[in-house]
Amino acid sequence: MQEALIKLSSLGDIIHLALLLPMFENRERMWFVDSDFAPLLENSPCISTIYPLPLRRLLRARAGAKLVQILWQLRNLDTFDYAIDAQGLLKSALVSALLRTKYRYGFSRKSAREGIAALFYNRHYHIAYSEHILKRNAQLLAFAYGQNCDERRLADFLATRTNYPLPLGASAQGSQKIAALLQSFGTKPRILFALESSRASKVYPPQHFLALSKLLPECHIFLLSHSAPEVATSLVEHNNALCALPPLNLDELKALVLQMDLVIGGDTGVVHLAFALCRASLMLFSDTTIERFGLLSPKNRALHSPSGLQNLAPESVAQCAHAILETQ
Repeated sequence: MQEALIKLSSLGDIIHLALLLPMFENRERMWFVDSDFAPLLENSPCISTIYPLPLRRLLRARAGAKLVQILWQLRNLDTFDYAIDAQGLLKSALVSALLRTKYRYGFSRKSAREGIAALFYNRHYHIAYSEHILKRNAQLLAFAYGQNCDERRLADFLATRTNYPLPLGASAQGSQKIAALLQSFGTKPRILFALESSRASKVYPPQHFLALSKLLPECHIFLLSHSAPEVATSLVEHNNALCALPPLNLDELKALVLQMDLVIGGDTGVVHLAFALCRASLMLFSDTTIERFGLLSPKNRALHSPSGLQNLAPESVAQCAHAILETQ
Protein backbone atom coordinates (compact mmCIF):
# COMPACT_ATOMS: atom_id res chain seq x y z
CA MET A 1 0.00 0.00 0.00
CA GLN A 2 1.19 3.51 -0.81
CA GLU A 3 1.42 5.74 2.26
CA ALA A 4 1.85 9.51 2.37
CA LEU A 5 3.48 10.54 5.65
CA ILE A 6 3.58 14.24 6.44
CA LYS A 7 5.92 15.81 8.97
CA LEU A 8 7.40 18.95 7.49
CA SER A 9 9.61 20.22 10.32
CA SER A 10 11.36 20.81 12.67
CA LEU A 11 14.52 18.79 13.30
CA GLY A 12 13.36 17.36 16.61
CA ASP A 13 9.79 16.71 15.42
CA ILE A 14 11.02 14.77 12.40
CA ILE A 15 13.38 12.71 14.56
CA HIS A 16 10.60 11.85 17.04
CA LEU A 17 8.51 10.38 14.24
CA ALA A 18 11.31 8.70 12.30
CA LEU A 19 12.68 6.78 15.27
CA LEU A 20 9.30 5.04 15.67
CA LEU A 21 9.07 3.69 12.12
CA PRO A 22 11.04 0.46 12.79
CA MET A 23 8.31 -0.39 15.30
CA PHE A 24 5.92 -0.99 12.41
CA GLU A 25 6.23 -3.19 9.35
CA ASN A 26 7.83 -1.75 6.22
CA ARG A 27 5.49 0.08 3.86
CA GLU A 28 5.73 1.86 0.53
CA ARG A 29 6.09 5.21 2.23
CA MET A 30 6.55 8.70 0.77
CA TRP A 31 7.52 11.29 3.39
CA PHE A 32 6.60 14.91 2.71
CA VAL A 33 9.13 17.17 4.43
CA ASP A 34 10.41 20.71 4.17
CA SER A 35 13.42 20.71 1.86
CA ASP A 36 15.59 22.23 4.61
CA PHE A 37 15.26 18.95 6.52
CA ALA A 38 15.09 16.43 3.67
CA PRO A 39 18.76 15.34 4.04
CA LEU A 40 17.96 14.16 7.56
CA LEU A 41 15.70 11.45 6.08
CA GLU A 42 18.05 10.31 3.34
CA ASN A 43 19.47 6.78 3.69
CA SER A 44 16.60 5.70 5.92
CA PRO A 45 15.57 2.05 5.49
CA CYS A 46 12.03 3.00 6.56
CA ILE A 47 11.28 5.51 3.80
CA SER A 48 10.76 4.64 0.15
CA THR A 49 10.65 8.19 -1.24
CA ILE A 50 11.32 11.65 0.14
CA TYR A 51 9.23 14.50 -1.27
CA PRO A 52 10.90 17.83 -0.36
CA LEU A 53 8.81 20.99 -0.26
CA PRO A 54 10.65 24.36 -0.10
CA LEU A 55 8.00 25.89 2.15
CA ARG A 56 10.27 27.68 4.63
CA ARG A 57 12.39 29.17 1.87
CA LEU A 58 9.39 30.39 -0.13
CA LEU A 59 7.65 31.79 2.94
CA ARG A 60 10.81 33.67 3.95
CA ALA A 61 11.03 35.08 0.41
CA ARG A 62 7.30 35.87 0.43
CA ALA A 63 7.05 34.07 -2.90
CA GLY A 64 3.33 33.43 -2.69
CA ALA A 65 2.75 32.57 -6.35
CA LYS A 66 5.62 30.09 -6.40
CA LEU A 67 4.38 28.55 -3.15
CA VAL A 68 0.90 27.98 -4.61
CA GLN A 69 2.47 26.44 -7.73
CA ILE A 70 4.61 24.06 -5.66
CA LEU A 71 1.67 22.98 -3.54
CA TRP A 72 -0.65 22.53 -6.51
CA GLN A 73 1.83 20.08 -8.03
CA LEU A 74 0.83 17.69 -5.26
CA ARG A 75 -2.43 17.15 -7.16
CA ASN A 76 -0.46 15.53 -9.99
CA LEU A 77 1.03 12.79 -7.82
CA ASP A 78 -0.25 9.23 -7.98
CA THR A 79 -3.15 8.32 -5.73
CA PHE A 80 -2.23 7.25 -2.21
CA ASP A 81 -4.05 4.58 -0.23
CA TYR A 82 -4.01 6.96 2.74
CA ALA A 83 -2.21 9.99 4.16
CA ILE A 84 -1.06 10.59 7.74
CA ASP A 85 -0.44 14.13 8.94
CA ALA A 86 1.66 13.60 12.06
CA GLN A 87 2.29 17.33 12.55
CA GLY A 88 -1.14 18.80 13.15
CA LEU A 89 -0.46 22.25 11.70
CA LEU A 90 -2.56 24.11 9.16
CA LYS A 91 0.25 23.97 6.57
CA SER A 92 0.76 20.21 6.97
CA ALA A 93 -3.00 19.64 6.86
CA LEU A 94 -3.17 21.59 3.59
CA VAL A 95 -0.53 19.30 2.13
CA SER A 96 -2.62 16.26 3.08
CA ALA A 97 -5.75 17.88 1.60
CA LEU A 98 -4.06 18.40 -1.77
CA LEU A 99 -3.02 14.75 -2.09
CA ARG A 100 -5.26 12.37 -3.97
CA THR A 101 -6.38 9.90 -1.33
CA LYS A 102 -9.62 8.70 0.22
CA TYR A 103 -8.37 8.55 3.82
CA ARG A 104 -6.61 11.36 5.67
CA TYR A 105 -5.50 10.57 9.20
CA GLY A 106 -4.59 13.20 11.76
CA PHE A 107 -5.10 14.40 15.30
CA SER A 108 -8.51 15.55 16.49
CA ARG A 109 -9.29 19.25 16.95
CA LYS A 110 -8.38 19.13 20.65
CA SER A 111 -5.27 17.02 20.00
CA ALA A 112 -3.64 18.88 17.12
CA ARG A 113 -1.16 21.67 17.70
CA GLU A 114 -3.39 23.88 15.56
CA GLY A 115 -6.97 22.71 15.97
CA ILE A 116 -8.04 24.07 12.59
CA ALA A 117 -5.90 21.37 10.95
CA ALA A 118 -8.44 18.72 11.96
CA LEU A 119 -10.92 20.14 9.44
CA PHE A 120 -8.86 18.60 6.64
CA TYR A 121 -8.87 15.01 7.96
CA ASN A 122 -11.63 12.42 7.77
CA ARG A 123 -10.04 10.03 10.28
CA HIS A 124 -9.27 11.65 13.65
CA TYR A 125 -7.28 10.36 16.59
CA HIS A 126 -7.76 11.93 20.01
CA ILE A 127 -4.91 12.03 22.50
CA ALA A 128 -4.08 14.80 24.95
CA TYR A 129 -1.60 17.33 23.57
CA SER A 130 0.26 17.11 26.90
CA GLU A 131 1.11 13.42 26.40
CA HIS A 132 4.68 12.40 25.61
CA ILE A 133 5.62 13.18 22.02
CA LEU A 134 6.59 9.56 21.25
CA LYS A 135 3.29 8.26 22.63
CA ARG A 136 1.34 10.73 20.49
CA ASN A 137 3.19 9.79 17.32
CA ALA A 138 3.15 6.04 17.95
CA GLN A 139 -0.56 5.93 18.69
CA LEU A 140 -1.43 8.02 15.64
CA LEU A 141 0.57 5.68 13.39
CA ALA A 142 -0.98 2.60 14.99
CA PHE A 143 -4.45 4.10 14.54
CA ALA A 144 -3.81 4.64 10.83
CA TYR A 145 -2.43 1.10 10.48
CA GLY A 146 -5.39 -0.45 12.28
CA GLN A 147 -3.24 -1.59 15.18
CA ASN A 148 -3.08 -1.14 18.93
CA CYS A 149 -0.17 0.65 20.55
CA ASP A 150 -0.54 0.81 24.29
CA GLU A 151 2.18 2.06 26.60
CA ARG A 152 3.51 -1.47 27.08
CA ARG A 153 4.13 -1.99 23.38
CA LEU A 154 5.87 1.38 23.06
CA ALA A 155 8.02 0.72 26.14
CA ASP A 156 9.01 -2.71 24.84
CA PHE A 157 10.05 -1.23 21.50
CA LEU A 158 12.10 1.55 23.09
CA ALA A 159 13.84 -0.97 25.36
CA THR A 160 14.85 -3.17 22.40
CA ARG A 161 15.59 -0.56 19.73
CA THR A 162 19.10 -1.90 19.16
CA ASN A 163 17.50 -5.03 17.70
CA TYR A 164 16.03 -2.97 14.85
CA PRO A 165 17.71 -1.18 11.94
CA LEU A 166 18.60 2.43 12.68
CA PRO A 167 15.77 4.66 11.43
CA LEU A 168 18.18 7.24 10.00
CA GLY A 169 21.50 6.72 8.28
CA ALA A 170 24.46 8.65 6.90
CA SER A 171 25.83 8.39 3.38
CA ALA A 172 29.22 6.85 2.65
CA GLN A 173 30.49 10.30 1.66
CA GLY A 174 29.34 11.87 4.92
CA SER A 175 30.78 9.03 6.97
CA GLN A 176 34.13 9.33 5.19
CA LYS A 177 34.31 13.07 5.85
CA ILE A 178 33.65 12.59 9.56
CA ALA A 179 36.13 9.71 9.79
CA ALA A 180 38.79 11.96 8.28
CA LEU A 181 37.86 14.76 10.67
CA LEU A 182 38.22 12.51 13.72
CA GLN A 183 41.15 10.35 12.65
CA SER A 184 43.77 12.33 14.57
CA PHE A 185 41.99 11.82 17.89
CA GLY A 186 42.85 8.88 20.10
CA THR A 187 40.74 6.28 21.83
CA LYS A 188 39.47 8.41 24.72
CA PRO A 189 35.67 8.75 24.97
CA ARG A 190 34.26 11.29 22.53
CA ILE A 191 31.71 13.82 23.76
CA LEU A 192 29.79 16.30 21.64
CA PHE A 193 28.61 19.57 23.19
CA ALA A 194 25.55 20.96 21.36
CA LEU A 195 26.01 24.67 21.99
CA GLU A 196 22.86 26.01 20.33
CA SER A 197 19.12 25.57 20.08
CA SER A 198 16.08 27.21 18.51
CA ARG A 199 15.32 29.00 21.81
CA ALA A 200 17.75 30.78 24.11
CA SER A 201 16.13 29.14 27.15
CA LYS A 202 17.23 25.73 25.85
CA VAL A 203 20.90 26.69 25.60
CA TYR A 204 23.31 25.76 28.37
CA PRO A 205 25.45 28.86 29.07
CA PRO A 206 28.88 28.86 27.40
CA GLN A 207 30.66 29.49 30.70
CA HIS A 208 28.97 26.38 32.10
CA PHE A 209 30.06 24.34 29.09
CA LEU A 210 33.61 25.59 29.67
CA ALA A 211 33.53 24.57 33.32
CA LEU A 212 32.01 21.22 32.33
CA SER A 213 34.81 20.56 29.83
CA LYS A 214 37.40 20.96 32.59
CA LEU A 215 35.53 18.38 34.69
CA LEU A 216 35.84 15.82 31.87
CA PRO A 217 39.60 15.86 31.14
CA GLU A 218 39.61 12.15 30.28
CA CYS A 219 37.45 12.76 27.16
CA HIS A 220 37.83 14.29 23.72
CA ILE A 221 35.24 17.08 23.58
CA PHE A 222 33.88 18.45 20.32
CA LEU A 223 31.89 21.68 19.98
CA LEU A 224 28.99 22.11 17.55
CA SER A 225 27.61 25.59 16.90
CA HIS A 226 26.44 26.63 13.43
CA SER A 227 24.52 29.82 14.20
CA ALA A 228 27.15 31.26 16.55
CA PRO A 229 30.58 29.77 15.74
CA GLU A 230 32.23 32.51 17.76
CA VAL A 231 30.95 30.80 20.92
CA ALA A 232 32.87 27.65 20.08
CA THR A 233 35.95 29.69 19.16
CA SER A 234 35.84 31.49 22.49
CA LEU A 235 35.59 28.22 24.42
CA VAL A 236 38.64 26.84 22.59
CA GLU A 237 40.57 29.98 23.51
CA HIS A 238 39.92 29.21 27.17
CA ASN A 239 40.52 25.45 26.87
CA ASN A 240 42.72 24.42 23.96
CA ALA A 241 41.88 20.76 24.53
CA LEU A 242 38.48 21.40 22.96
CA CYS A 243 37.81 20.94 19.25
CA ALA A 244 35.48 23.37 17.46
CA LEU A 245 33.85 21.58 14.53
CA PRO A 246 33.41 23.16 11.10
CA PRO A 247 29.88 23.68 9.70
CA LEU A 248 28.26 20.33 8.90
CA ASN A 249 25.24 19.47 6.79
CA LEU A 250 22.55 17.14 8.14
CA ASP A 251 24.06 14.07 6.50
CA GLU A 252 27.44 14.80 8.10
CA LEU A 253 25.74 15.52 11.42
CA LYS A 254 24.25 12.02 11.44
CA ALA A 255 27.69 10.55 10.69
CA LEU A 256 29.23 12.64 13.48
CA VAL A 257 26.70 11.60 16.13
CA LEU A 258 27.24 7.95 15.21
CA GLN A 259 30.90 8.39 16.18
CA MET A 260 30.21 9.99 19.57
CA ASP A 261 30.14 8.22 22.93
CA LEU A 262 27.95 10.93 24.46
CA VAL A 263 26.03 14.01 23.26
CA ILE A 264 25.25 16.76 25.79
CA GLY A 265 22.99 19.74 25.25
CA GLY A 266 19.60 21.30 25.81
CA ASP A 267 16.24 20.00 24.62
CA THR A 268 17.33 20.31 21.01
CA GLY A 269 17.38 18.29 17.80
CA VAL A 270 21.03 17.23 17.93
CA VAL A 271 20.56 15.58 21.33
CA HIS A 272 17.33 13.92 20.17
CA LEU A 273 19.25 12.63 17.14
CA ALA A 274 21.65 10.82 19.47
CA PHE A 275 18.73 8.92 20.98
CA ALA A 276 17.36 8.03 17.54
CA LEU A 277 20.77 6.68 16.51
CA CYS A 278 21.11 4.66 19.73
CA ARG A 279 23.96 6.83 21.03
CA ALA A 280 24.25 8.04 24.63
CA SER A 281 22.84 11.45 25.46
CA LEU A 282 22.32 13.86 28.32
CA MET A 283 19.48 16.35 27.81
CA LEU A 284 19.33 19.53 29.88
CA PHE A 285 15.80 20.85 30.42
CA SER A 286 14.54 24.20 31.65
CA ASP A 287 11.17 25.49 30.41
CA THR A 288 10.28 22.33 28.50
CA THR A 289 9.42 19.19 30.42
CA ILE A 290 11.04 15.79 30.67
CA GLU A 291 7.56 14.28 30.97
CA ARG A 292 6.70 15.40 27.44
CA PHE A 293 10.02 15.52 25.60
CA GLY A 294 12.47 13.39 27.58
CA LEU A 295 14.04 10.50 25.63
CA LEU A 296 15.26 8.23 28.37
CA SER A 297 17.08 4.93 28.80
CA PRO A 298 20.03 3.75 30.93
CA LYS A 299 22.38 5.60 28.55
CA ASN A 300 20.00 8.46 27.68
CA ARG A 301 19.36 10.64 30.70
CA ALA A 302 18.07 14.10 31.52
CA LEU A 303 18.51 16.84 34.11
CA HIS A 304 15.91 19.51 34.82
CA SER A 305 16.42 23.02 36.12
CA PRO A 306 13.00 24.76 36.22
CA SER A 307 14.58 28.08 37.17
CA GLY A 308 16.77 28.10 34.05
CA LEU A 309 19.82 26.28 32.71
CA GLN A 310 22.07 28.96 34.18
CA ASN A 311 21.23 27.41 37.55
CA LEU A 312 22.22 23.87 36.53
CA ALA A 313 25.68 23.35 38.03
CA PRO A 314 28.38 21.93 35.73
CA GLU A 315 29.35 19.59 38.57
CA SER A 316 25.90 17.97 38.43
CA VAL A 317 26.13 17.59 34.66
CA ALA A 318 29.62 16.11 34.90
CA GLN A 319 28.51 13.61 37.52
CA CYS A 320 25.67 12.44 35.29
CA ALA A 321 27.95 12.31 32.24
CA HIS A 322 30.40 10.07 34.08
CA ALA A 323 27.56 7.77 35.13
CA ILE A 324 26.40 7.45 31.52
CA LEU A 325 29.90 6.71 30.23
CA GLU A 326 30.25 3.99 32.84
CA THR A 327 27.24 2.17 31.37
CA GLN A 328 29.03 1.68 28.04
